[in-house]
Amino acid sequence: MRRTIDDAVTDDALSTILRTVRLRTAAISRGIFKVPWGVATSGSKDGALYHVIVEGSCFARAEGGEPIALSAGDVVVFPRGAAHTISDEPNRAPSPRSDMRTSDDGTCVPLVEHGGFGKVTRLFCGSFAFEHLAAEPLIAAMPDALRVASPSLATWLSTTLDLLKIELERGRTGADAVVTRLLDVIVLEVLRTYADGQTAPCSGWLGALRDERIARAVAAMHVAPAEDWTAERLAGHVGMSRSSFFARFTELVGEAPVRYLARFRVYAAADLLKRTDMSIAELAKQVGYESENGLARACKRVLGMGPTELRRRVAGGAGG
Repeated sequence: MRRTIDDAVTDDALSTILRTVRLRTAAISRGIFKVPWGVATSGSKDGALYHVIVEGSCFARAEGGEPIALSAGDVVVFPRGAAHTISDEPNRAPSPRSDMRTSDDGTCVPLVEHGGFGKVTRLFCGSFAFEHLAAEPLIAAMPDALRVASPSLATWLSTTLDLLKIELERGRTGADAVVTRLLDVIVLEVLRTYADGQTAPCSGWLGALRDERIARAVAAMHVAPAEDWTAERLAGHVGMSRSSFFARFTELVGEAPVRYLARFRVYAAADLLKRTDMSIAELAKQVGYESENGLARACKRVLGMGPTELRRRVAGGAGG
């Protein structure tokens, strides 16, 4: 089984984890704003929104929150897609984004221009979401708005955005796919930078990204949730002593390895309920339970409902 798991984790642990939680990204627009300017958006119910400050400076504010000062190389993220404003001054009266003209300059990302004749701020706006329930505790634990910044992130973003600009301008066959991959890596780097800057656990797998060995352990659980993992087996899998592994895992992830595994098994079951017509008995075995009853108890403990009710909600569009 060890070889099978190692084969499944074909590249770095970060990529494996994010593949299992199914990151989905999209470009929204590029913005050129000139002082005085202010933009208000009603937000999104479909995932997180983010803005990369490419040039200049601005202030972002989630609805009901405090303004966040931003400069070139910073990223502001609204993890739950909160309604927000972005403007040249914190108290600038914004114009609705829906009222602004969007122009087509021959690329696959719309261009928005707004404001007066003063200093220019350029933004790149995008969205992302995770299609797996395992990401929900992470998103729920984040603030409504957060600034992600570091000198290394600013340098990395500058290079990546240059590549994105070149791809958009070339307009070659397959540009959409290349742009999507570049957006994926932008989001991954932003999340990794955010995790590196946290002093407290990141409520799940994101915290594991701060240590390659812990990330490999989480990746193994994601790839093979039905495996009979114990703290000792996971420690051996990543080349650590049990005591060191247990302490480090709990420090970064915020809960013990076996507790994380039990929670992830339920999330994996919910994901399968959403994507397949697998019977509950088959599904229970697929995620590591010997019986439907065992899965039902775990689902009620983690989600507050059994798999049958969960399947009804998913079928009705209210679950997942």
